[in-house]
Amino acid sequence: MLKRSIFGIYHSVSVKHLDRYVGESSYRYNTRKIKDGARFEHSLNRVSGRLTYRNLIAQD
Repeated sequence: MLKRSIFGIYHSVSVKHLDRYVGESSYRYNTRKIKDGARFEHSLNRVSGRLTYRNLIAQD
């Protein structure tokens, strides 16, 4: 499923953010029986902190 999402949605994936893509794909699979609206609310309730663009593109 991860491979299909890379080809179908993202088109290219950087190694730097691969763990994020894997985490998203895993979450979608684990919550596949929940309706989209409920999954969205569940996701928002789990958010902690903030990812800024500066931190996203920062070099490691």
